[in-house]
Amino acid sequence: MKKEQKSIVLILGVLIALFISYSSHSQEFKGMATYKSDRNMSGFQFQGEGMGPDQMEQMKAQLKKQFQREYELRFNLTESTWKEAESLDAGAASANSGGMQITISTGGGVSYKNTTEKLYLQQTEQFSKIFLIKDELEDREWKMTGKQKKIGDYTVHEAVYQNIREVQTMSMSDEGQSTETVMDTTQVVVWYTPEIPVPHGPDDFWGLPGLILEMSDGNITYLCTKVELNPAKGVEIEKPKKGKKITAEDFEKLSLEMTQKMMKKYQNHGDGEETMIMISSGG
Repeated sequence: MKKEQKSIVLILGVLIALFISYSSHSQEFKGMATYKSDRNMSGFQFQGEGMGPDQMEQMKAQLKKQFQREYELRFNLTESTWKEAESLDAGAASANSGGMQITISTGGGVSYKNTTEKLYLQQTEQFSKIFLIKDELEDREWKMTGKQKKIGDYTVHEAVYQNIREVQTMSMSDEGQSTETVMDTTQVVVWYTPEIPVPHGPDDFWGLPGLILEMSDGNITYLCTKVELNPAKGVEIEKPKKGKKITAEDFEKLSLEMTQKMMKKYQNHGDGEETMIMISSGG
């Protein structure tokens, strides 16, 4: 009887040791994924006096090229950071033709999410000031389609989500400027792999049983081109702390106010200088 008890104790000890070893290994699981972005410009609408079709297409081509950028996602089991890779092309996207100029903010900065705390932080520089935007991670109702394919060496599964949001559009006329709020629905399509068991993806997207390797959100697409798991050099995930703290709701209001001021500033431009043209995009 004592021999049997010793055997049971020994087995339990081995199981506990294996569990501790597995838990320790899981907590140390880290990785880094590189993505390239592309944008469909067909949904962009330009508003500018005297702008012809050829000029419009030329500016669209310039912007499309600048939107082809590289991003880096660093992750562990519960945290991740998302930012544009350092390059000479970083910063706002711009195009010009015939004395007209377009400048579009690409967000920039760094995004951080913690899936355990459901915390989302975005550090960004806007209006010549650094902001730290705090928000709660959105619980998205993903629907699995059953479709599969290969991305590199990984088998990926398709999931879709209907993103319904308020979009504010602004326009100018001789009578002044006006703002309209409309509801916009975009289908988000992602491909994730359970072979990398972390719930992360580009920017604030998350919540699937595997890393998102490809994502199409309206007009923009992110495709993973490289994955490194537990690299020898390690993966550091830094929670952003710098910037004026502000809620996502308040930052949206501030952005609208500043954009309206910019539109008013450039409304009367009959001095031969370059014109700032506002863009509305479906995605």
